[in-house]
Amino acid sequence: MTTGADKLRIGQVSLPIPGRNGHPMTPSSALFEHYCLDSSTATLIERIAEAVEGREALLLEGVTATSKTSAILYLASRLGQPVLRLNLSGATDVSEFVGRFIPDESRSGNGWRWEDGPVVKAMMEGFWLILDELNLAEAAILERL
Repeated sequence: MTTGADKLRIGQVSLPIPGRNGHPMTPSSALFEHYCLDSSTATLIERIAEAVEGREALLLEGVTATSKTSAILYLASRLGQPVLRLNLSGATDVSEFVGRFIPDESRSGNGWRWEDGPVVKAMMEGFWLILDELNLAEAAILERL
């Protein structure tokens, strides 16, 4: 992995660096001070970079603790890319996913206001979205995707 002024090269892939390191949703580089880039993790990061370059969704599957999430967060940290992470379960509701109306305490008369969910926020703000444990999500969630 090599870094230029405005690009990060991962294997055969070159990605632009958004440089949003000060954003609260960007993983801190301090989290990865002792991160080990073995050959399988480096290959995984290159596959992730290929998906990012092609602006494609990516499904990573495998046993627990094989660096799937940490590889994404590591690459995001190197790029200065904000990330939202949502752990899914059978209890995850579509409204949590896309958005919902919530009480608006700032208005007199106890009105309601719309609050975007993680999917909409990621799309609007240009964040990466990690959907952890996608296999546990209800069919209604998968249909929305």
